[in-house]
Amino acid sequence: MSHLYKILVIIVAIAVVSTGGVLFADARIDTFIDLGDKQAVELGATLPEGGKSEVEFITDHPEIRLKKWNGEVNLGVSYDKVQTRGQRPFLSNRMEWKDGKEEVHAYPLDAKAGMEDGGFEIEVFLKEKPDTNVFDFTIDGAENLDFFYQPALTQAEIDAGDVRPENVIGSYAIYYKDHANHIIGQTNYATGKAYHIYRPKAIDAEGNETWAVLDYQDGVLSVTVPQKFLDDAIYPVRVDPTFGYTSLGATQSTEYCGLLSTTKFSITVGMSYNLSEAGTLDSISIGTKSSGNTETVDMFAALYREDSAGPSSHDLVASVERLDVSVTTTATFYTFTAASESLTADDYVIAGLCDGADVAVDPTNIKSFYDSSSNHTFYATSESGAGAYATRKAENPWLLVEPSTLARTYSLYATYTSTASAPANSATVNVQGQVILEGQMIIQ
Repeated sequence: MSHLYKILVIIVAIAVVSTGGVLFADARIDTFIDLGDKQAVELGATLPEGGKSEVEFITDHPEIRLKKWNGEVNLGVSYDKVQTRGQRPFLSNRMEWKDGKEEVHAYPLDAKAGMEDGGFEIEVFLKEKPDTNVFDFTIDGAENLDFFYQPALTQAEIDAGDVRPENVIGSYAIYYKDHANHIIGQTNYATGKAYHIYRPKAIDAEGNETWAVLDYQDGVLSVTVPQKFLDDAIYPVRVDPTFGYTSLGATQSTEYCGLLSTTKFSITVGMSYNLSEAGTLDSISIGTKSSGNTETVDMFAALYREDSAGPSSHDLVASVERLDVSVTTTATFYTFTAASESLTADDYVIAGLCDGADVAVDPTNIKSFYDSSSNHTFYATSESGAGAYATRKAENPWLLVEPSTLARTYSLYATYTSTASAPANSATVNVQGQVILEGQMIIQ
Protein backbone atom coordinates (compact mmCIF):
# COMPACT_ATOMS: atom_id res chain seq x y z
CA MET A 1 0.00 0.00 0.00
CA SER A 2 1.50 3.38 -1.02
CA HIS A 3 2.03 6.16 1.50
CA LEU A 4 -0.33 8.37 -0.50
CA TYR A 5 -3.09 5.71 -0.31
CA LYS A 6 -2.61 5.36 3.45
CA ILE A 7 -2.90 9.12 3.87
CA LEU A 8 -6.09 9.18 1.78
CA VAL A 9 -7.61 6.38 3.89
CA ILE A 10 -6.81 8.28 7.09
CA ILE A 11 -8.30 11.50 5.69
CA VAL A 12 -11.49 9.70 4.64
CA ALA A 13 -11.80 8.02 8.06
CA ILE A 14 -11.33 11.37 9.82
CA ALA A 15 -13.95 12.94 7.56
CA VAL A 16 -16.45 10.17 8.26
CA VAL A 17 -15.91 10.42 12.01
CA SER A 18 -16.14 14.22 11.89
CA THR A 19 -19.56 13.98 10.21
CA GLY A 20 -20.72 11.45 12.74
CA GLY A 21 -20.96 8.56 10.25
CA VAL A 22 -19.00 5.97 12.17
CA LEU A 23 -20.31 7.16 15.51
CA PHE A 24 -23.85 6.98 14.15
CA ALA A 25 -23.23 3.43 12.89
CA ASP A 26 -21.85 2.45 16.29
CA ALA A 27 -24.86 3.94 18.05
CA ARG A 28 -27.18 1.87 15.89
CA ILE A 29 -25.34 -1.35 16.78
CA ASP A 30 -24.92 -0.46 20.46
CA THR A 31 -28.01 -1.60 22.40
CA PHE A 32 -26.40 -1.05 25.80
CA ILE A 33 -27.49 1.49 28.39
CA ASP A 34 -24.40 2.77 30.28
CA LEU A 35 -25.06 2.66 34.04
CA GLY A 36 -21.48 3.31 35.12
CA ASP A 37 -20.45 0.05 36.76
CA LYS A 38 -22.63 -1.99 34.39
CA GLN A 39 -24.22 -2.03 30.96
CA ALA A 40 -27.88 -2.92 30.56
CA VAL A 41 -30.01 -4.14 27.66
CA GLU A 42 -33.79 -3.98 27.89
CA LEU A 43 -35.69 -6.91 26.39
CA GLY A 44 -39.16 -7.06 24.94
CA ALA A 45 -42.27 -8.30 26.71
CA THR A 46 -44.82 -10.31 24.74
CA LEU A 47 -47.36 -10.64 27.56
CA PRO A 48 -49.31 -7.69 29.00
CA GLU A 49 -48.59 -6.68 32.59
CA GLY A 50 -45.52 -8.93 32.57
CA GLY A 51 -43.24 -6.10 33.68
CA LYS A 52 -39.82 -5.14 32.41
CA SER A 53 -37.12 -7.68 31.53
CA GLU A 54 -33.48 -6.82 31.05
CA VAL A 55 -29.95 -8.19 31.06
CA GLU A 56 -27.16 -6.42 32.96
CA PHE A 57 -23.47 -6.88 32.14
CA ILE A 58 -21.18 -6.06 35.09
CA THR A 59 -18.13 -4.13 33.89
CA ASP A 60 -15.55 -5.07 36.54
CA HIS A 61 -15.75 -8.83 36.03
CA PRO A 62 -17.58 -11.40 33.87
CA GLU A 63 -21.02 -11.35 35.45
CA ILE A 64 -24.41 -11.17 33.78
CA ARG A 65 -27.66 -10.57 35.65
CA LEU A 66 -30.97 -11.74 34.23
CA LYS A 67 -33.85 -9.61 35.52
CA LYS A 68 -37.51 -10.40 34.97
CA TRP A 69 -40.86 -9.14 36.26
CA ASN A 70 -39.46 -5.65 37.06
CA GLY A 71 -36.42 -7.16 38.76
CA GLU A 72 -38.45 -9.33 41.12
CA VAL A 73 -36.36 -12.22 39.79
CA ASN A 74 -32.67 -11.27 39.51
CA LEU A 75 -30.46 -14.21 38.54
CA GLY A 76 -26.68 -13.73 38.43
CA VAL A 77 -24.35 -15.78 36.20
CA SER A 78 -20.59 -15.23 36.59
CA TYR A 79 -17.40 -16.90 35.35
CA ASP A 80 -14.90 -16.50 38.16
CA LYS A 81 -11.88 -17.94 36.35
CA VAL A 82 -11.49 -14.71 34.38
CA GLN A 83 -10.88 -11.64 36.53
CA THR A 84 -10.53 -8.53 34.42
CA ARG A 85 -12.48 -5.44 33.47
CA GLY A 86 -14.77 -5.75 30.48
CA GLN A 87 -15.41 -3.43 27.58
CA ARG A 88 -17.59 -3.21 24.50
CA PRO A 89 -15.53 -3.25 21.29
CA PHE A 90 -16.31 -0.41 18.88
CA LEU A 91 -18.96 -1.32 16.28
CA SER A 92 -20.19 -4.33 18.28
CA ASN A 93 -23.09 -5.20 20.55
CA ARG A 94 -21.21 -7.39 23.00
CA MET A 95 -19.12 -7.18 26.15
CA GLU A 96 -15.69 -8.80 26.34
CA TRP A 97 -13.57 -9.67 29.37
CA LYS A 98 -10.04 -10.67 28.26
CA ASP A 99 -7.60 -12.38 30.57
CA GLY A 100 -4.72 -14.59 29.38
CA LYS A 101 -5.67 -17.94 27.85
CA GLU A 102 -9.41 -17.45 28.28
CA GLU A 103 -11.87 -14.70 27.47
CA VAL A 104 -15.57 -14.25 28.20
CA HIS A 105 -17.89 -12.76 25.57
CA ALA A 106 -21.55 -11.93 26.25
CA TYR A 107 -24.17 -10.39 23.99
CA PRO A 108 -27.96 -10.08 23.74
CA LEU A 109 -30.05 -12.19 21.36
CA ASP A 110 -33.09 -11.12 19.41
CA ALA A 111 -36.48 -12.64 20.14
CA LYS A 112 -37.26 -15.88 18.31
CA ALA A 113 -38.98 -19.20 18.87
CA GLY A 114 -37.93 -20.55 22.26
CA MET A 115 -37.01 -17.12 23.57
CA GLU A 116 -40.06 -15.01 22.81
CA ASP A 117 -38.77 -12.12 24.93
CA GLY A 118 -35.15 -12.35 23.75
CA GLY A 119 -32.13 -13.68 25.58
CA PHE A 120 -28.35 -13.58 25.68
CA GLU A 121 -25.32 -15.73 24.99
CA ILE A 122 -22.28 -16.06 27.22
CA GLU A 123 -19.17 -17.60 25.65
CA VAL A 124 -15.99 -18.91 27.19
CA PHE A 125 -13.41 -18.22 24.48
CA LEU A 126 -10.47 -20.65 24.72
CA LYS A 127 -7.31 -19.45 22.96
CA GLU A 128 -5.53 -22.76 23.55
CA LYS A 129 -6.22 -26.19 24.99
CA PRO A 130 -7.43 -25.75 28.59
CA ASP A 131 -6.29 -27.66 31.66
CA THR A 132 -9.81 -28.96 32.26
CA ASN A 133 -12.86 -29.85 30.21
CA VAL A 134 -15.30 -28.57 32.88
CA PHE A 135 -16.28 -24.89 32.93
CA ASP A 136 -18.14 -23.66 36.02
CA PHE A 137 -20.44 -20.64 36.22
CA THR A 138 -21.46 -19.34 39.64
CA ILE A 139 -25.21 -18.79 40.01
CA ASP A 140 -26.74 -16.48 42.63
CA GLY A 141 -30.25 -15.17 43.22
CA ALA A 142 -31.76 -18.60 42.58
CA GLU A 143 -33.27 -19.15 46.03
CA ASN A 144 -36.82 -18.65 44.75
CA LEU A 145 -36.32 -20.52 41.47
CA ASP A 146 -36.71 -24.16 40.45
CA PHE A 147 -34.26 -25.62 37.92
CA PHE A 148 -35.99 -28.44 36.04
CA TYR A 149 -33.73 -30.71 33.99
CA GLN A 150 -35.13 -31.70 30.57
CA PRO A 151 -34.11 -35.30 29.80
CA ALA A 152 -34.49 -37.09 26.49
CA LEU A 153 -38.06 -38.16 25.80
CA THR A 154 -39.06 -41.74 26.39
CA GLN A 155 -39.92 -43.92 23.42
CA ALA A 156 -43.56 -43.85 24.49
CA GLU A 157 -43.55 -40.03 24.43
CA ILE A 158 -41.92 -40.02 21.00
CA ASP A 159 -44.45 -42.55 19.71
CA ALA A 160 -47.21 -40.28 21.02
CA GLY A 161 -45.89 -37.46 18.84
CA ASP A 162 -44.01 -35.37 21.42
CA VAL A 163 -41.03 -33.38 20.12
CA ARG A 164 -38.15 -32.14 22.27
CA PRO A 165 -35.56 -30.26 20.17
CA GLU A 166 -31.90 -31.27 20.38
CA ASN A 167 -30.88 -28.12 22.21
CA VAL A 168 -33.65 -28.72 24.79
CA ILE A 169 -32.53 -32.27 25.59
CA GLY A 170 -30.16 -31.86 28.53
CA SER A 171 -31.26 -28.26 29.17
CA TYR A 172 -32.92 -26.55 32.16
CA ALA A 173 -36.32 -24.87 32.39
CA ILE A 174 -36.35 -22.33 35.22
CA TYR A 175 -39.56 -21.49 37.08
CA TYR A 176 -40.48 -19.06 39.82
CA LYS A 177 -41.36 -21.00 42.96
CA ASP A 178 -44.99 -20.54 44.05
CA HIS A 179 -45.64 -17.77 41.52
CA ALA A 180 -47.79 -18.33 38.46
CA ASN A 181 -50.89 -16.96 36.75
CA HIS A 182 -52.08 -13.36 36.84
CA ILE A 183 -53.94 -11.47 39.54
CA ILE A 184 -55.48 -8.42 37.87
CA GLY A 185 -53.70 -5.28 39.02
CA GLN A 186 -50.51 -7.17 39.80
CA THR A 187 -47.66 -8.73 37.82
CA ASN A 188 -48.57 -11.28 35.16
CA TYR A 189 -46.42 -14.32 35.99
CA ALA A 190 -48.23 -16.37 33.33
CA THR A 191 -46.94 -19.96 33.57
CA GLY A 192 -44.32 -18.94 36.15
CA LYS A 193 -41.51 -19.73 33.71
CA ALA A 194 -38.67 -17.22 33.90
CA TYR A 195 -35.91 -18.55 31.61
CA HIS A 196 -34.64 -21.53 29.70
CA ILE A 197 -30.97 -22.53 29.65
CA TYR A 198 -30.38 -24.48 26.48
CA ARG A 199 -27.87 -27.28 26.01
CA PRO A 200 -24.57 -25.64 25.02
CA LYS A 201 -22.18 -26.44 22.21
CA ALA A 202 -18.40 -26.23 21.84
CA ILE A 203 -17.28 -24.92 18.43
CA ASP A 204 -13.69 -24.76 17.15
CA ALA A 205 -12.03 -22.37 14.66
CA GLU A 206 -12.95 -24.54 11.66
CA GLY A 207 -16.61 -24.85 12.64
CA ASN A 208 -16.38 -28.35 14.10
CA GLU A 209 -18.83 -28.64 16.97
CA THR A 210 -20.10 -30.96 19.66
CA TRP A 211 -22.78 -30.93 22.33
CA ALA A 212 -21.61 -30.24 25.87
CA VAL A 213 -23.22 -31.53 29.08
CA LEU A 214 -25.04 -29.03 31.29
CA ASP A 215 -25.47 -29.61 35.03
CA TYR A 216 -26.80 -27.42 37.83
CA GLN A 217 -26.03 -28.21 41.47
CA ASP A 218 -26.08 -25.95 44.54
CA GLY A 219 -25.41 -22.63 42.83
CA VAL A 220 -22.96 -23.94 40.21
CA LEU A 221 -23.84 -24.34 36.53
CA SER A 222 -21.25 -26.66 34.96
CA VAL A 223 -20.56 -27.15 31.26
CA THR A 224 -18.57 -30.29 30.43
CA VAL A 225 -17.03 -30.52 26.96
CA PRO A 226 -15.92 -33.97 25.68
CA GLN A 227 -12.18 -34.21 26.28
CA LYS A 228 -11.51 -35.73 22.86
CA PHE A 229 -13.06 -32.70 21.18
CA LEU A 230 -10.70 -30.38 23.09
CA ASP A 231 -7.75 -32.65 22.26
CA ASP A 232 -8.49 -32.56 18.51
CA ALA A 233 -9.88 -29.02 18.18
CA ILE A 234 -8.41 -26.21 16.11
CA TYR A 235 -8.16 -23.26 18.50
CA PRO A 236 -9.67 -20.90 19.45
CA VAL A 237 -12.73 -22.79 20.74
CA ARG A 238 -16.02 -21.25 21.91
CA VAL A 239 -18.15 -22.80 24.67
CA ASP A 240 -21.53 -21.09 24.46
CA PRO A 241 -24.38 -21.48 26.96
CA THR A 242 -27.51 -19.61 25.80
CA PHE A 243 -30.12 -18.09 28.11
CA GLY A 244 -33.61 -17.28 26.89
CA TYR A 245 -36.54 -15.36 28.32
CA THR A 246 -39.85 -17.13 27.73
CA SER A 247 -43.15 -18.17 29.32
CA LEU A 248 -43.77 -21.13 27.01
CA GLY A 249 -42.72 -24.72 27.55
CA ALA A 250 -39.90 -25.94 25.29
CA THR A 251 -41.39 -29.32 24.35
CA GLN A 252 -44.23 -29.72 21.85
CA SER A 253 -46.92 -32.34 22.17
CA THR A 254 -49.48 -33.59 19.63
CA GLU A 255 -52.45 -32.48 21.67
CA TYR A 256 -55.59 -30.27 21.61
CA CYS A 257 -56.63 -31.46 18.12
CA GLY A 258 -55.46 -32.40 14.65
CA LEU A 259 -55.77 -34.41 11.46
CA LEU A 260 -53.37 -37.32 10.98
CA SER A 261 -53.63 -39.95 8.24
CA THR A 262 -57.27 -38.96 7.59
CA THR A 263 -58.11 -39.41 11.29
CA LYS A 264 -59.48 -36.34 13.05
CA PHE A 265 -59.02 -36.13 16.81
CA SER A 266 -59.72 -33.81 19.74
CA ILE A 267 -57.86 -34.07 23.05
CA THR A 268 -58.67 -32.35 26.34
CA VAL A 269 -55.42 -31.45 28.10
CA GLY A 270 -55.53 -30.32 31.73
CA MET A 271 -53.17 -29.38 34.52
CA SER A 272 -53.89 -29.37 38.26
CA TYR A 273 -53.21 -26.31 40.40
CA ASN A 274 -54.19 -24.93 43.77
CA LEU A 275 -56.02 -21.65 44.30
CA SER A 276 -55.09 -20.53 47.80
CA GLU A 277 -57.69 -17.75 48.02
CA ALA A 278 -61.10 -16.78 46.72
CA GLY A 279 -61.38 -14.86 43.48
CA THR A 280 -63.29 -14.11 40.29
CA LEU A 281 -62.10 -15.70 37.05
CA ASP A 282 -61.33 -13.26 34.24
CA SER A 283 -59.78 -15.45 31.52
CA ILE A 284 -57.82 -18.58 30.64
CA SER A 285 -54.76 -18.49 28.36
CA ILE A 286 -53.52 -21.44 26.30
CA GLY A 287 -50.08 -21.63 24.69
CA THR A 288 -50.30 -23.31 21.28
CA LYS A 289 -49.39 -23.24 17.57
CA SER A 290 -50.18 -25.09 14.35
CA SER A 291 -47.61 -27.62 13.21
CA GLY A 292 -47.34 -26.58 9.57
CA ASN A 293 -49.94 -24.10 8.36
CA THR A 294 -52.47 -21.63 9.73
CA GLU A 295 -55.67 -23.42 10.72
CA THR A 296 -59.03 -21.96 11.73
CA VAL A 297 -60.53 -24.03 14.54
CA ASP A 298 -63.06 -23.77 17.34
CA MET A 299 -61.38 -23.83 20.75
CA PHE A 300 -62.59 -24.40 24.28
CA ALA A 301 -60.96 -23.48 27.61
CA ALA A 302 -62.28 -24.72 30.95
CA LEU A 303 -61.76 -24.79 34.67
CA TYR A 304 -62.74 -27.93 36.62
CA ARG A 305 -62.79 -28.57 40.34
CA GLU A 306 -60.28 -31.36 40.89
CA ASP A 307 -61.59 -34.61 42.39
CA SER A 308 -64.91 -32.97 43.21
CA ALA A 309 -66.87 -36.24 42.84
CA GLY A 310 -64.17 -38.83 43.38
CA PRO A 311 -60.61 -39.48 42.22
CA SER A 312 -61.51 -39.62 38.53
CA SER A 313 -64.18 -36.98 37.96
CA HIS A 314 -64.08 -33.20 37.88
CA ASP A 315 -67.07 -30.84 37.97
CA LEU A 316 -67.05 -28.02 35.44
CA VAL A 317 -66.65 -24.62 37.16
CA ALA A 318 -66.10 -22.30 34.19
CA SER A 319 -65.90 -22.69 30.43
CA VAL A 320 -65.54 -20.43 27.42
CA GLU A 321 -65.54 -21.19 23.69
CA ARG A 322 -64.01 -19.17 20.86
CA LEU A 323 -65.16 -19.95 17.33
CA ASP A 324 -62.93 -19.76 14.27
CA VAL A 325 -59.66 -19.10 16.06
CA SER A 326 -56.84 -18.54 13.55
CA VAL A 327 -53.97 -20.63 14.96
CA THR A 328 -50.70 -19.77 13.20
CA THR A 329 -47.33 -21.53 13.10
CA THR A 330 -45.93 -19.07 15.67
CA ALA A 331 -46.17 -20.27 19.27
CA THR A 332 -48.13 -17.82 21.38
CA PHE A 333 -50.88 -17.57 24.01
CA TYR A 334 -54.54 -17.42 23.02
CA THR A 335 -56.82 -15.86 25.64
CA PHE A 336 -60.40 -16.97 26.39
CA THR A 337 -62.50 -14.45 28.33
CA ALA A 338 -64.55 -16.01 31.12
CA ALA A 339 -67.87 -14.90 32.60
CA SER A 340 -66.58 -13.71 35.99
CA GLU A 341 -67.22 -17.05 37.68
CA SER A 342 -66.66 -17.06 41.45
CA LEU A 343 -63.82 -19.23 42.71
CA THR A 344 -63.17 -20.51 46.20
CA ALA A 345 -59.85 -21.59 47.63
CA ASP A 346 -59.58 -25.15 46.31
CA ASP A 347 -57.82 -27.50 43.90
CA TYR A 348 -58.65 -26.97 40.22
CA VAL A 349 -57.76 -28.31 36.79
CA ILE A 350 -57.26 -25.82 33.96
CA ALA A 351 -57.80 -27.35 30.52
CA GLY A 352 -57.94 -26.70 26.79
CA LEU A 353 -59.42 -28.41 23.73
CA CYS A 354 -59.98 -27.71 20.01
CA ASP A 355 -62.08 -29.20 17.23
CA GLY A 356 -60.15 -31.61 15.02
CA ALA A 357 -63.04 -31.60 12.53
CA ASP A 358 -62.04 -28.04 11.59
CA VAL A 359 -58.47 -28.97 10.60
CA ALA A 360 -58.13 -28.93 6.81
CA VAL A 361 -54.59 -30.05 5.99
CA ASP A 362 -53.41 -33.61 6.66
CA PRO A 363 -51.16 -33.94 8.62
CA THR A 364 -51.58 -31.01 11.05
CA ASN A 365 -51.54 -30.77 14.84
CA ILE A 366 -52.65 -27.90 17.05
CA LYS A 367 -49.90 -28.42 19.59
CA SER A 368 -49.55 -27.96 23.32
CA PHE A 369 -46.32 -26.96 25.06
CA TYR A 370 -44.82 -28.24 28.29
CA ASP A 371 -41.64 -28.67 30.32
CA SER A 372 -40.66 -31.65 32.41
CA SER A 373 -40.93 -30.52 36.02
CA SER A 374 -41.60 -31.85 39.49
CA ASN A 375 -44.56 -34.18 40.00
CA HIS A 376 -47.83 -32.44 39.18
CA THR A 377 -50.98 -34.11 37.98
CA PHE A 378 -51.48 -33.95 34.22
CA TYR A 379 -54.81 -34.99 32.69
CA ALA A 380 -55.60 -35.84 29.07
CA THR A 381 -58.45 -37.63 27.33
CA SER A 382 -58.87 -38.16 23.60
CA GLU A 383 -61.52 -39.24 21.17
CA SER A 384 -61.38 -39.74 17.41
CA GLY A 385 -64.02 -38.69 14.93
CA ALA A 386 -65.71 -35.52 13.73
CA GLY A 387 -67.98 -35.36 16.79
CA ALA A 388 -65.27 -35.72 19.44
CA TYR A 389 -65.06 -31.99 20.19
CA ALA A 390 -68.78 -31.62 20.88
CA THR A 391 -68.68 -34.59 23.23
CA ARG A 392 -65.64 -33.44 25.16
CA LYS A 393 -66.60 -29.78 25.61
CA ALA A 394 -70.00 -30.80 27.01
CA GLU A 395 -68.58 -33.34 29.46
CA ASN A 396 -69.52 -32.45 33.03
CA PRO A 397 -68.15 -33.90 35.17
CA TRP A 398 -64.98 -34.58 33.21
CA LEU A 399 -64.53 -38.34 33.67
CA LEU A 400 -61.14 -40.02 33.66
CA VAL A 401 -60.20 -43.63 34.24
CA GLU A 402 -57.05 -42.58 36.04
CA PRO A 403 -55.09 -39.32 36.28
CA SER A 404 -51.64 -39.30 34.73
CA THR A 405 -48.58 -39.11 36.96
CA LEU A 406 -46.37 -37.61 34.26
CA ALA A 407 -44.18 -34.82 35.67
CA ARG A 408 -45.07 -31.93 33.38
CA THR A 409 -46.02 -28.27 33.52
CA TYR A 410 -48.14 -27.18 30.57
CA SER A 411 -48.32 -23.70 29.06
CA LEU A 412 -51.68 -22.80 30.59
CA TYR A 413 -52.53 -20.04 33.02
CA ALA A 414 -55.47 -18.16 34.53
CA THR A 415 -56.12 -14.46 35.04
CA TYR A 416 -58.39 -13.59 37.96
CA THR A 417 -59.35 -10.94 40.48
CA SER A 418 -58.52 -11.72 44.09
CA THR A 419 -61.33 -11.17 46.58
CA ALA A 420 -59.55 -12.58 49.62
CA SER A 421 -58.94 -9.93 52.29
CA ALA A 422 -59.83 -7.21 49.79
CA PRO A 423 -60.57 -3.72 51.16
CA ALA A 424 -64.23 -2.80 50.86
CA ASN A 425 -63.52 -0.11 48.26
CA SER A 426 -61.05 -2.08 46.16
CA ALA A 427 -61.42 -4.84 43.60
CA THR A 428 -57.85 -6.09 43.98
CA VAL A 429 -55.32 -6.39 46.77
CA ASN A 430 -51.56 -6.68 46.95
CA VAL A 431 -51.25 -10.20 48.34
CA GLN A 432 -49.34 -13.31 47.37
CA GLY A 433 -52.48 -15.16 46.41
CA GLN A 434 -51.91 -16.17 42.82
CA VAL A 435 -53.32 -19.33 41.28
CA ILE A 436 -50.55 -21.90 41.23
CA LEU A 437 -50.13 -23.98 38.10
CA GLU A 438 -47.77 -26.35 39.77
CA GLY A 439 -44.52 -27.02 38.15
CA GLN A 440 -42.80 -24.93 35.01
CA MET A 441 -36.72 -20.82 31.91
CA ILE A 442 -34.47 -20.86 28.58
CA ILE A 443 -30.80 -21.24 28.14
CA GLN A 444 -29.10 -22.65 25.07
